[in-house]
Amino acid sequence: MLIRFAAVVVACLLVGPALAATSHGDKVANHSAIAAVWNGILEAKRVAGLPPSLDGHDVANLMEGLKIACRYTGNFNEDDYMDGAGYAAVALECGKALKASSS
Repeated sequence: MLIRFAAVVVACLLVGPALAATSHGDKVANHSAIAAVWNGILEAKRVAGLPPSLDGHDVANLMEGLKIACRYTGNFNEDDYMDGAGYAAVALECGKALKASSS
């Protein structure tokens, strides 16, 4: 089992960066776009007067934002849209749970 795990890790290290560059484009441009989206989300939270600490709802929103940012770099990737929708659904569930726990 450990040998199989090690083989997967080595394959990811060797092949992963090339695949990521193909689907997501330049790493620096991609992560700069993600930072811009995340900063916007966090600023919207600040403007709304919400506490600066992150909760599960925030994380799901940020991950959805990550997928939105990825749509603007690299090649068209349908998974960015599907994953973004999945994170939106997670954010909805987390938001409902937060609202229920604060009631």
